[in-house]
Amino acid sequence: MKIPLPWLAAILTVCAFMFWLSATRPEPAADTRPAPLPAEPDRAGLPTEGSSMPCQVPLPWRIARLDEEFGLDAPTVTAVVSEAAALWETAIGRPLFVHDPEAGMPVRLVYDQRQARTDERRRLEAESELLRPTLEPADFEARARELADLLPPDTAEAAVYREAVVRDAAGGVTISREIRIHRFSDLDDLRRVAAHELGHALGLGHVSDPGSLMRGGPAPDGSGQTRPAVSPADLDRLRVLCPGLGVEASRPD
Repeated sequence: MKIPLPWLAAILTVCAFMFWLSATRPEPAADTRPAPLPAEPDRAGLPTEGSSMPCQVPLPWRIARLDEEFGLDAPTVTAVVSEAAALWETAIGRPLFVHDPEAGMPVRLVYDQRQARTDERRRLEAESELLRPTLEPADFEARARELADLLPPDTAEAAVYREAVVRDAAGGVTISREIRIHRFSDLDDLRRVAAHELGHALGLGHVSDPGSLMRGGPAPDGSGQTRPAVSPADLDRLRVLCPGLGVEASRPD
């Protein structure tokens, strides 16, 4: 069957129009979504427990929470944390921290079952000491063993350093830090715990040296320990991590 010329012309016109539309259709809009954020810098060999943005000094801090069950006032805790910061600063010979009551990194003393167990153990130990003159040595030792079985030393972590790092599409970085302290046996132990967590805020991880502020592993009850001090292992780790601080290598005694 022959197609009349007018119809053939119409069909060709429509086909030409459709071809023109397909040829002149605009390209899809470019993908304007932000590019994936860059990967974290290579931190191989560096501590994983410390800050992911180390060596940012001076680090401001403040006491943001102090539960009344600890039985301490804010000036006392502020003084102890200041002394903990001074342990690092004295060892290194330069300022590293600053007390900023308005905008500093929050240090929170949060009372929970860890401190409750420590307080109960200390109370029972004090009662035993009062009874010691009235007991035979064997009876006193038996009572001490019973107490140790009833309330063994808590090895849960005494405190924790936490941070959140947020990177936006433009490359800006916002970091929030906090220290939470849950357990200590006395003010010397609080000073040690605070100094350990401040070390994490500097970027330090754990070391294996038993005399180090940054010793890793479960946190033992702090009673009976010597006064805290920055060890050569602490300084060596900080020297490697933060060469810009000018930390000298420790020398053997």
